[in-house]
Formats: sequence, C-alpha cells, structure tokens
Amino acid sequence: MPRTAAMVKPLPVNEIVVGNSLAVLRSWPDESVHCCVTSPPYFGLRSYGVDPSIWGGKAECMHEWREHIIAGKSGGPSGKQDSNAGSRFGDSTCGACGACGAYRGCLGLEPTVQMFVAHLVDIFREVRRILRSDGTCWVNMGDSYNAYNGNRGAGGTVSAPTDASRPRLPAGTGLSDPVLKPKDLMLVPFRLALALQDDGWYVRNDIIWDKSEQCMPESIRDRCTRAHEFIFHLAKSERYFYGMEAVREPCVSGLSDIAKMQEQRTRLGGKHLINPDPLNKANAATNIGRKRGVGDPSGRNMRTVWRLGKSGTRMDWGEVQHFATYPEELPKRCILAGTSEYGVCADCGAPWERIVGEPEPTGGRGSGNKERKVADGGEGERLNTHMGSSIPWKPAMRNTLVWQPTCECHGTIEREEFDELVPELDDDGEPTGEVSEVTRSRTTYRPTIPLAEHPRAKAIVLDPFMGSGTTAFVAAQLNRDFCGIEMNPAYADIARKRVESELQQIKLI
Repeated sequence: MPRTAAMVKPLPVNEIVVGNSLAVLRSWPDESVHCCVTSPPYFGLRSYGVDPSIWGGKAECMHEWREHIIAGKSGGPSGKQDSNAGSRFGDSTCGACGACGAYRGCLGLEPTVQMFVAHLVDIFREVRRILRSDGTCWVNMGDSYNAYNGNRGAGGTVSAPTDASRPRLPAGTGLSDPVLKPKDLMLVPFRLALALQDDGWYVRNDIIWDKSEQCMPESIRDRCTRAHEFIFHLAKSERYFYGMEAVREPCVSGLSDIAKMQEQRTRLGGKHLINPDPLNKANAATNIGRKRGVGDPSGRNMRTVWRLGKSGTRMDWGEVQHFATYPEELPKRCILAGTSEYGVCADCGAPWERIVGEPEPTGGRGSGNKERKVADGGEGERLNTHMGSSIPWKPAMRNTLVWQPTCECHGTIEREEFDELVPELDDDGEPTGEVSEVTRSRTTYRPTIPLAEHPRAKAIVLDPFMGSGTTAFVAAQLNRDFCGIEMNPAYADIARKRVESELQQIKLI
C-alpha cells in the first residue's frame, strides 16, 4: 500500500505498539529515531502465536488464497522431486493469492529463505526511512541448516515440542527449502546482510556473538557445534554517530583471560567511560581527571567478537513465556555505541558529541600538556590533558574535555582536517615502535548561547521486534527513550511490565 501523508502519526515515545512491524513503521514520521537495536524472528525456528500477515500484492484485491507453490528447482542432489515442493502450506491460514500474487503467512515461517529475506528487507527499508541520517541499526540474526530443525524434524512434519507450552509450527513449515540441498547451512545472516546492502544500507561490521561457553548441545557427528550468532552494524549514511569512547575495552593480553579483564574493569570503576546520569549537568564532567590503570590509560576500540553474559533463552512472566531473549549486555553495547549518552538537541534531534583529550606523540621520554580551547558562551575555556608518561609513544589518558552539539541550532561549527603521526600499539596497548600518519578531523563549536542553556533531550532507540522488551528495558536503564513494536499482545504485555518496573526504579532514584 502506498504511504500517504494522512497515514503519518506522531512517534509513540516510550510506548510499545501491538501490530505488524511493516504496517506500524509506515505510519511513523521520517528521521525520527536515533538508533535501532533488534533481533527479528529467525527463519523456520518457531511460531510466536500471532495471526498471519499479508505481504505484497494489491491492496484493492479481494484475495483468492490457495496453497503456496514454490518456483524454482526442488529436491536434493539426486534430482528427485520433493513431495513437499508443490504444497507447502496445508492449513487455511497460509498461502498465496491466485489473483495478485500476495502471500499470507507469519514472518520467519515462509516457504523459502529467499522470501523470508525479502520480507525483512521491506521492513528494514521502513526502519531506514524513520532512522535519522546520522543513525545506526544493529541487527542480531542466527543461522539454520536445511532440512533440520532440532527436535522438530524435517520436511512437512513437525515433531512434538519439548515443552507443552510452546506453540506448534504450522503444518508444512520448518527448514526444508527445496532450493537448497539437505544439510546445507542456509547462511541466513549473510543473505540478509547482502540484501540490506543492495537495498542501500552501509554494512559497517559483522560482529560475532561468541556463545561457546553456553551454546546449545547438538546431536551431530559430522560437523562442529555451532556456538555463535551474528550482529550486523548498519548505517544509513556514510557519516554517522558512533560513541567509540563509551564502549572502549580494557587492554588485555587475551580475551580468554577473564580474571585480568575483570581486574582492569575494576580499575576503570566498573564501567568504561559512562556517566551514571549523563543528562544531569552536575555529572557532565565526571570523566575529567579520572585516572586509568597503569598500562591501560585509555583502553582500546571495541572488537568485533563479543563474549557476552548468560543468554536468556526463556522468560516467565505469569502464565506467559518467551523463549528467545538475548542478554542485556548485547543491546547495551549497541545503544552506547549508537546514541549519545549526553543527549540530543531538543530542537532538531542531532546528537551531542564528546570532545576528548588526544595524546600527542613526543618521540622521546618526558611528559607534556596538550591544551585545547573550547568556546563556551563566547568566552574561551582552557582545559588541559596531562600526558604524564615516561615511556615514548605511550598513549595519554583520554579525558572528556567537553560535550558539544553537532547541529547549528544555537551556534556555528567550524571543521578542519589535519595530518597527525600516531604510534602503532599492540593488543596490550603497548607501543610497537612504528608510527603511521593518519588524517584526523577537528570541530570547533561556537555557541550563540551558553552551552548549559542549550535545550537537550534523550536519544530514541527503536526495536521493531520487541519480544520480551530487553532493548527497551536497557534503553531505560541507560537514560534513553524508546519506541517498540510487537505483534504478540502477550509478549508486549511482558515488555511493558519490565520497562514500567525499570522506569519506576529510575524515578525513585
């Protein structure tokens, strides 16, 4: 259905809307959210107990539903015809329209992985529209094997669920795509990433969620046990907001050395560079002058392999259970990297950026000061960053000098680029003795009103597949606003209760 101006509704901030993600997103205004963190239903995994949706076709069509016919080759390597290739959906709730070609079914239970990816591309096209041009999207997606679905069997049959409370898959669904060979790894995450890239997204990272210490056992003898999933870091534009300082990692000799990592995290105060209440002006400079541990003055840029806390696989809330939740640490990293902890301009929504003290290479022993003038209400304010290192090329402490807007609603921005010699460091943060020349950019903000009087608001985080509400729950913890969509009313109720509980705690604090 074409989108018209009459369809546009105000963004429901701090609300969870029950409905179809594609339809609801179409009713929201352009460039209205700062970040999207989500985990769509995986292909062929389970039914979430929702009514089927209509995909494609013509809105004015009366629809003549029939069993879905899969085009393309079918069968395995032997070339024999798959008995399920002609009729994939035997029940009356799923199928295709013989008049306009529309498809009726649930997301994740499509007859082919290609159709599943196409439906996700349609949804994320709407996500890209309502995402600000400086926003990012983080998508968690797992993979599957063809003609295999754990305890559910293959082909057109579905074995009994391991838990009586789990909803059954519709007859004829499961992982038996006739286009792929039996036992093929479907490569769903990569198919999705490539399709989103072709649709206009910038694919910035393929992050591995390392689940090796808590993965589900598999009864297989001819391949490795799968112990990871993927998180794709996507951007709408070439330039976008990325809070690198908020997600710096301690420099350690190896990620497997958990004790050493915990020790260095303790030196950092239990957190990276995160203010507990960034929108509170009294805490605006809590990082100034804070010392880091010896040998770990600033930490390192966040890596693309994430070993997170325990993954939630089941959440009980009264009589309702959710079986596919991710750990809170996952959306936390995405939200910290994708939104400004100091807030956004209340007038235009542009994020505030952190200006940090950068180390200067000295080429020899000794210490020095780097001074940077930051305009504040027309008067210059000089803040110093002390290098204080007796080791050549040792990086200095990265202190937050000031937060400044990235818009010109109440000031002007001057940008310049310059070349700088930067020491190369190993994984422990120690200098290698090599130096490389990099091009850096610097911005100087000249406000027309004092920075303290510049109106600020919270960044908004979107999750179009809210599930049990983990994304919204973490956003509330991090002092961000959120908006979400969930098709199952029972799951939406779980999410609302979790978030309301957290917001109530925040108000008490």
